[in-house]
Amino acid sequence: MSVKYSFILSTLLLLFGSSYCLAGAVEKHTIKSKALEHSLIGVASERNVYVYLPDGYQQGKKSYPIIYYVANLDQPINAELTAVLDDAIAKGELPPCIFVSADFSLTPGFNFFGNNEVVGHWLDFIHHDLRNWVESNYRVKRGAKHRAISGHFLGAYAAIKLAMFYPETYGSVYGLHPVATEYGDRPFLFKPNWEEVHSAKSAAELKQPYSAAFVSMAQAYLPNTNKPPFYADFIVEKVNGELVPAVANIRKLKQTFHLADLTPEYAENLLKLRGIGMDWGRNDQNWGHVIGARRYSVLLENFGITHDAEEHLGNGWDYQFRLNGKVRTRMLPFLGKYLEP
Repeated sequence: MSVKYSFILSTLLLLFGSSYCLAGAVEKHTIKSKALEHSLIGVASERNVYVYLPDGYQQGKKSYPIIYYVANLDQPINAELTAVLDDAIAKGELPPCIFVSADFSLTPGFNFFGNNEVVGHWLDFIHHDLRNWVESNYRVKRGAKHRAISGHFLGAYAAIKLAMFYPETYGSVYGLHPVATEYGDRPFLFKPNWEEVHSAKSAAELKQPYSAAFVSMAQAYLPNTNKPPFYADFIVEKVNGELVPAVANIRKLKQTFHLADLTPEYAENLLKLRGIGMDWGRNDQNWGHVIGARRYSVLLENFGITHDAEEHLGNGWDYQFRLNGKVRTRMLPFLGKYLEP
């Protein structure tokens, strides 16, 4: 199924001012992902995909570079984002390119972009199903120098991880307020209400702060197909009626989850990238996200991995697609420096 719609130039001029001389078009599609089929928690395998096409795409035959944007949830490319892309292209800060987003939401729970049969193979969805579908249906230039990946929050985490794994595919990466970068400065072992987690029969019963998030994290990185209802092991398990740290599970999580734990193994891959950029807001209510981003930037520097990093006065959620927002002022100009036309 495919629904196509375009944002007309006169509407953009009315909404956003007279500086726009270009008008990109957006197409919305629904694709079926094999990577997300048959997950144990019932993830929907049909996903909305949103494709921005630069001005002139429909009238010509040339191919274009591409940016993939991994949203934290479902991020349609609306009139506001279209105007931001048009503006960056019109002002020469971004080459005319295709920009792709999709529905990355996971219900129930949070999407930590695991890659297993419990939550679905989310990295495979992005790297294989989504990318292959887009690049088979649109005129996209091939090669890492023509392809960038970006994202926000957990989507930024996924984007950096994919660039880390596949430098031959993605030439540059930008993360808007990436999380799960590094440990914060406070222990997290007993943040959730583990009594609630171990007594719950469904996600609907996870009411306390952090319970649902830690269950989703466990499903993504400590999957156990033989352990319903959540099909996951936990970093705190119940043994003889007592809650105790599960050292083996903690060790496994540390080996597979945080970007800082993966970077030593994949440092050579990160060094192959044309550009790495990220920013984060110091007013995130979860201070661990801020500390983690700072520490991760230091880790990259200690490995000699050149990157661009900025801490600003916002929080993790002030990335609305405004002309003065971080997508327009930081992400697009950064990627524009490394994305070859």
